[in-house]
Amino acid sequence: MDISVYISELLYDHDCVVIPNFGGIVCSYQPAEIHPVLNTISPPSKAIAFNKNLQVNDGLLAQYIAGKHNVDFETALTYIANWTSSAKSLLESGEKVVLHKTGELILDIEKNIQFKAYTRFNYLKSSFALPVLHALPVIHAKERKLEPAKEAGDENRTNSWSKWKIAATVLILVALSALAQLMRMGVEVKQFEISEAHFLNFVEWFSPVKEADKRLLPVYIESTSEETATKEDFPVAVTETNNETSSQQQQNLKQGYYIIIGSFANPANAAAAKEKLLSSNSTYSILEESNGDFTKVGYWAANDLASAREQLSQARVEDSTYWLYRKQ
Repeated sequence: MDISVYISELLYDHDCVVIPNFGGIVCSYQPAEIHPVLNTISPPSKAIAFNKNLQVNDGLLAQYIAGKHNVDFETALTYIANWTSSAKSLLESGEKVVLHKTGELILDIEKNIQFKAYTRFNYLKSSFALPVLHALPVIHAKERKLEPAKEAGDENRTNSWSKWKIAATVLILVALSALAQLMRMGVEVKQFEISEAHFLNFVEWFSPVKEADKRLLPVYIESTSEETATKEDFPVAVTETNNETSSQQQQNLKQGYYIIIGSFANPANAAAAKEKLLSSNSTYSILEESNGDFTKVGYWAANDLASAREQLSQARVEDSTYWLYRKQ
């Protein structure tokens, strides 16, 4: 049993998960970061580290595993002990130990455990669905002209104006993030008459890249080759009527690419979006999938990425906030 799957699930609600007789995974708050070289703005997140001195069992991991598998506490401790023994054997043989969606453990030349955290997973709930923003610089071709010599006062005024433009840009980004977070928490912003689905999709999509850039059509993949997601990571949404036929249809949706029209925190808005798709074309294969507090709603596009991109281009004539999602 790979207990690292349950460690990654616990990190969303806890800042420390102890693996008895092995070590502890510790989280700390990491504020938003602007990278001056890559021209990216990363949202707040949890910085993850490994502490080999945390080995005393606090019962958190064993109790969680016992509840997941409906076994007693002692049996859960046995599962943990078996995983710990296998992990130590791998490390001593020079292999690496992969922690699901968390990081990798290896032994250095001095037989000390070194931890490399994965940065593509954000365990901070308040930053859910906030992407890394790419602020690509715009380069304008200008003709060289002889300019009169500038006085010291002119240069100071130019630098001051540049600082004001940077401050205004940062303030706008912070305001957009705050407004998006209010919508995700269910706070209505009626006085602005803003569509929740369109605004949240805009925040997810915002990235000023060129039309020829491959990032123009992002594809959200349900799992990766290195860390395979479990079914519990992406549960199928169940309607309020608890209709078994509807739930079975969602589980039996064919694999491929889906065009997502929105991701909703309010179940009523998700239901309304689904009804909109059904009313426009009853032959659609509708995707209604929940991940945490949000529900994605969309319809099937194609089996291959090239065809799916063509379908997305046509769909964006109606709404430019639509995006692709790959279901495996």
